[in-house]
Amino acid sequence: MSIFLVTIGYLLMWLIPVATSVLSLSSIIVGVFSVFLSPLVGLKQGLLIGLMQLGLGATMLGIGFLMAPVAWYSVRYLIRFVAGLTHLVGEILKRRLKEIV
Repeated sequence: MSIFLVTIGYLLMWLIPVATSVLSLSSIIVGVFSVFLSPLVGLKQGLLIGLMQLGLGATMLGIGFLMAPVAWYSVRYLIRFVAGLTHLVGEILKRRLKEIV
């Protein structure tokens, strides 16, 4: 039972870096497509719709580029935290194993 709790804890710790990475990557991809395809939308649907598409694309690019460093640093520091936590748990388990044996 306790191994499931530890596994769930590790998965929950990785939730923030995964979510920020997915948000950043998807925002950048959507922003690039939106910016490059906004002239086609403007020609087909009208100038105002095309300008709105361009603005939303630029906004999505901005969100993606703002979230990229957040994702990078959250992954970077979480790797250090998880390595330290795993080392600590390993030491506790080694001490308990020596007590049992």
